[in-house]
Amino acid sequence: MSNKRTLAKLLLAGQLLGLTVVAPGFAQTTTSTTGTATVFSDVSTETKYEEAIKYLRDNQIVQGYPDGSFGPSKNINRAEFAKILMGAISGEKLTGKNCFPDVTDQWFAPYVCSAKSMGLLDGYPDGNFKPEEQINFAEAAKIIANAFKLNKGEKDPTLWFKEYIEALQKENAIPLSVEYFDEKITRDEMSEIIWRVKADVNDKASRTYLELQGEGLVKANSCSDLEDRFKELQQPYPIYRLYDAPMPVMAPASEQSNGAAANESKSMDSYAGASGDYSTTNVQVEGVDEADVIKNDGKFIYLIKGNTVRIIQAFPANEMKELVSFQLGKQEEYFYPNEMYVTGNQLIVMGTGSVTYPMPMAEDTVTTDAKMIAPYYGGSKSKVYIVDISDRSKPKVTRTVDFDGNYNTSRRIDNTLYLVLNQYPYFPYYSGYNKPIENFSEYLPRMSDSARDGKIELASPCDQIRIMPKPRNFNFLITAAIPLADNRQAVSRSVLVGSSENVYASEKNLYIASTDWTGPYYFRAESDSSTKLYRFALSNSKLEYQAEGVVPGTVLNQFSMDEFRNNFRIATTKNQYDSGEQSNNLYVLDQSLKTIGKVENLAPGEKIYSVRFMGDRAYMVTFKYVDPLFVIELKDPTKPVIAGYLKIPGYSDYLHPYDETHVIGFGKDVDPKEVESEDSFVHYTAVRGFKMALFDVADTSKPKELFHEVIGDQGTYSELLYNHKALLFNKEKNLIAFPISVTEMPKDQGPVCSEFTYSNCPSTCNKVCQPKCTYENGITICDNTCDGASSCQQATYVYPKTVFIGAYVYGVDLQNGFKLKAKITHLNSEDIDQLLKDGWTNAYEKTIQRILYIGDTLYTVSQGAVKANSLSDSLRELKMVELSPTNYNLYYGG
Repeated sequence: MSNKRTLAKLLLAGQLLGLTVVAPGFAQTTTSTTGTATVFSDVSTETKYEEAIKYLRDNQIVQGYPDGSFGPSKNINRAEFAKILMGAISGEKLTGKNCFPDVTDQWFAPYVCSAKSMGLLDGYPDGNFKPEEQINFAEAAKIIANAFKLNKGEKDPTLWFKEYIEALQKENAIPLSVEYFDEKITRDEMSEIIWRVKADVNDKASRTYLELQGEGLVKANSCSDLEDRFKELQQPYPIYRLYDAPMPVMAPASEQSNGAAANESKSMDSYAGASGDYSTTNVQVEGVDEADVIKNDGKFIYLIKGNTVRIIQAFPANEMKELVSFQLGKQEEYFYPNEMYVTGNQLIVMGTGSVTYPMPMAEDTVTTDAKMIAPYYGGSKSKVYIVDISDRSKPKVTRTVDFDGNYNTSRRIDNTLYLVLNQYPYFPYYSGYNKPIENFSEYLPRMSDSARDGKIELASPCDQIRIMPKPRNFNFLITAAIPLADNRQAVSRSVLVGSSENVYASEKNLYIASTDWTGPYYFRAESDSSTKLYRFALSNSKLEYQAEGVVPGTVLNQFSMDEFRNNFRIATTKNQYDSGEQSNNLYVLDQSLKTIGKVENLAPGEKIYSVRFMGDRAYMVTFKYVDPLFVIELKDPTKPVIAGYLKIPGYSDYLHPYDETHVIGFGKDVDPKEVESEDSFVHYTAVRGFKMALFDVADTSKPKELFHEVIGDQGTYSELLYNHKALLFNKEKNLIAFPISVTEMPKDQGPVCSEFTYSNCPSTCNKVCQPKCTYENGITICDNTCDGASSCQQATYVYPKTVFIGAYVYGVDLQNGFKLKAKITHLNSEDIDQLLKDGWTNAYEKTIQRILYIGDTLYTVSQGAVKANSLSDSLRELKMVELSPTNYNLYYGG
């Protein structure tokens, strides 16, 4: 149903003061002769809202159907609604008939006529009451609020139902199963609403007006509130039980730290002689550091290899050596490092540990002959180790912080580490499990901090957890700020019921984007995909939730987002699932995450491949057959405009600024001759080698491609295509480098069959008779030869072979474009021989991951080695150090 039609229906209903109801054949009710309502055959302790139904039954408000059932999941009609409503507000025997043309002397006539006389119900424009019509939630809210004389909300002349829904909200009387204003309510939902209002039940979780509208975050009132919301979402599933095992109150204790004193940066002899000129991780925002698997501080290179962390003394190159290899955590504990930071004399390592919990069992399922191992479920624990590296040869853990959940990403700003994690918790609700949860907080995400004696505590108490409107999954989004300068300072954290996907951080704010799976809601088309946004303010080593918003479409990656002059900009691709259409958009939002400007429907039928915001401009690449580079002016944030665009073959997966008026694109070349416009996708045979292009965007209306370089053939690959941290770029040094695996078509592949026709087709090709045909005056005429198009075809498809694995180093400037300086590899002669012969090699550890520089030396780093080359001497090799295998571990604990 479209939004306009939904609104029209609700506005019409408001004019009618109406409801909507069940089929007449099911409307007759029965009354118990004993004064106590009979037990309904379809209602048990497992029935949702059973307590409410029981209350209405015991108070003679409902008696059910003649067959002894209640029909809790059936939509309620206007006749039944009138019966239950009047039974709840009046204890007297009601009379009345002939109050509408279609309400004469039926069983429901006394209730309908009494409600009409009280001004609670009215008919339709044709004069009829239509007792069989079903009632929606907005209509029911109005009638119940008036009937019980509830304190209404603020009146809105454009939305008649708002004040009545807010009245139910104040009574905590909106069941969690209600999700939209105009949805038809069921008999059990009606019972729940009446019970909460009449019996003054205010300790149950309730929807809010904004939540039904799909805006704002709900704050849980208690652990029982969270539990109610979880039960609404959770689907029971069968599970094998072996014997009873107690549910742990908390996760296993974390190891203690080596001290909680402040870790102040101090000078050390091992750092003497470091270069002040060195490269750092390629980040999106200056001043906002991003974690990586390899770091550099001007003398040492830090590397994650398997489950170990390595420190390599790299500068000067002639003294290069592996200094130490160490594994974090206790020897019997699993910990796998993911990423790290280095700042002064601190190394901060983020990684993943595992944790297992025994599974709770129902006592009635335990047998005396149970002999199997106790069942358990597993989870992930994200851990942060702060390591003192004043003495690089003897690293020492000074603080350990861990959280339940999976590490997503992080940022470091000055002396604070900001974490973003997701927890997908296990809850023991399954078929047959009937033991009540005594303390729901046991299932919430926990954390521990060695600076607080390793005490395990909730990441956030129940009443501080915020909830997305109508979440489809009960997952937790955890954010935390860990002070790095003072181990005595507490960790700031918050928990939302939601999840994180892409993250953007400025020096002042952290933005989290997550695909919105909540489905349609008021004012929103059902087929539109959208992205939920959360803003957290960053200051004084604290992270504080500030705002929430939503934009149409989905986000590609972190570069699709940006903050500039207190406005947030985001580019999305919108998918119309009902029609299969795609389009692209750019939105500008204020600090409240409300849209203030937009440009929509860019490149219909295509999707975004890369975005880069640079000041008051945005550069966007979309792709289907060719690569349109759009230049979008954002000088007026309320009126973004497309200034110009350029169409060229291929596409860019990553855009990097060269200077204020030039951009470099990294992606893939595409052969336009192999692209068929009628296809909905580009065949893999049309995608060629790795492509670099330098764009001139000084004239925003006429962007130009100044230079481009294509490396290899189909299958050529670089980590840079999906990870910007793999790029080394320095304009002043005229230096650009990246890891790459190059494939080429075999030079001895034989003749190109498409260059021949049937009559002269070589024997190594396939001859296919294709007559030459012409179309004239409605007639297709073909000659008697076979020399038409595609009459000589390749017998078999020849695949390209990998010929190089390593790094390419280029110079780039505005006069000469891209000039290859060197190709660097960690493969030895035997590896190269195997690669050239077979197109593959087993030397996987020798794949270069990062390229960096210290002073006048270029370093390439793989899992197997570090190589140094001279930048001033034609990249001559200076030294290569092979790294020790991962079974060489030193434990510096934690």
